[in-house]
Amino acid sequence: MRKQTGRAILLVGLVFAASLPAAAQNADHTRYLRAIAAGYKASFLCSDIFNAGMTEAQVEKDDLQRVDPELVPLMPAMKATIDRQTRMVSVPFDDTLPPRVAAWRPYLGCARSCRSEPDPEPPPRFRSSIQGPRALDGLPGRWVTAMRWQGPAGT
Repeated sequence: MRKQTGRAILLVGLVFAASLPAAAQNADHTRYLRAIAAGYKASFLCSDIFNAGMTEAQVEKDDLQRVDPELVPLMPAMKATIDRQTRMVSVPFDDTLPPRVAAWRPYLGCARSCRSEPDPEPPPRFRSSIQGPRALDGLPGRWVTAMRWQGPAGT
């Protein structure tokens, strides 16, 4: 009787121990998906607002519906912070991890950033005629030369 009870306890313990990694993997996978969704949301909002001049509602209605179907239901719960002064979009996804940030930079457009403050101005290697997202309206796009190369840095 004692031997069977000991085996039963051991079996229950093993089953419990085996289920822990599965639960941890599921939590990690959910966190991973939320991180991916937050990155997509930050990138799309940044590009569509600061490059294309769209509104947040337009982006959420259109572009954010075209990502991986597994990510679409996660995005509405993630509140984006859009800083129009610094042209940065921040999307938190987990209380223990930093938010996903996308920043608009002159001459480069939007890119994911690990920083939560604006990057310094790039060196003056390019001169641009672009003054904002609508600066080239009405011009034939493929013929517009918006930037002229100024040579290597320091020249």
